[in-house]
Amino acid sequence: MKIRVRYAKEGRLVALSHLEVMHAVLRSVRRAGLRVAFSQGYHPKPRISFGPALPVGVSSTAEFLDIELVGSHDPTQVGRALASALPEGLTFLDA
Repeated sequence: MKIRVRYAKEGRLVALSHLEVMHAVLRSVRRAGLRVAFSQGYHPKPRISFGPALPVGVSSTAEFLDIELVGSHDPTQVGRALASALPEGLTFLDA
């Protein structure tokens, strides 16, 4: 099941690069206990797609990512779990 998440990047976290934001979100997904689907092959990677990179120092309230989860999930519950695990400055907005 794929879920599109809209989040905001604000406050002190505008100083993070796109790669650092990706790592922060991946850690948050792990902390939230979401069962993410993984790619096949020798080095499996979580099936999460991020939108285009935002320049360093710019805040946004319309950043998107797609998460592919194992099984069927309610987007509102996924959003609640992710919102509680995101660091201050990354704010969950919609799923």
